[in-house]
Amino acid sequence: MHTLYVDGSGFPGTPGGRRGLIEALARAAARRGGEWAFGLGERELRLASEARLGVGVRSMLGRRGVRIADVCEGRRPRVEAVAWAHGVGSGLPLERSWTSHRDVLGLRHAGWVAPLPRERALAVHAMLGGERLPAARRLFLAELEEEAARAVRNTAALVLGRVRFDATCRALATAIALDLGMGVTEAARVGGLGERRVRQIRVHRDPRLFAARATLADRRLQVPLLAAPSPWGTHGQGGTGYGPRTEAHARARHR
Repeated sequence: MHTLYVDGSGFPGTPGGRRGLIEALARAAARRGGEWAFGLGERELRLASEARLGVGVRSMLGRRGVRIADVCEGRRPRVEAVAWAHGVGSGLPLERSWTSHRDVLGLRHAGWVAPLPRERALAVHAMLGGERLPAARRLFLAELEEEAARAVRNTAALVLGRVRFDATCRALATAIALDLGMGVTEAARVGGLGERRVRQIRVHRDPRLFAARATLADRRLQVPLLAAPSPWGTHGQGGTGYGPRTEAHARARHR
């Protein structure tokens, strides 16, 4: 796969701005076709894609006010390229909400990056340390540690890659509420939908419930789309071999 490393300043710092940048990258990748992966740090962007994205991405970043200091392009084997893109920062890979690691594992459905075939996704995960994967077991209301409606809405937003709960999350939030054992009236209140629509959702199982169950049950997946992450990650842990500590070292590794 083609790989692209961009070192610069002025990357969006707000959750909405960072999400907008990823959506623009997703559109650019979709126009060219094929698989792609991303990792967005405080001062760096890593992309892996089947089609070369370099020139278009640099132009798009410039229009968004990013001041590019250095760009490195290369090629890597497919699994290694995706793992490298997910190596932004440090800490646990599943906690890195500004990479596509959750997406390729089928644990987020933001519409940015499609899940990889399971064998390849597990190979990527193994390259990043192979931490225990979430168990997508069904939870019930009594097991939730926070107020149920808030937990359901937050989970829907996380699974859909939203900064906060909004209208696009209503159907999934309703499906999660029903999966937790809520009745039609309570699920309608949580999701903000009419009871007739709730009954329709109850009939058809939402395929995103696997990711929702995993997110409810695993704190690593509950790290939301916050502002730009620290280069030292959420735990300050050192790395997996794919999370260089300095930009100069990152460029050296890329070549």
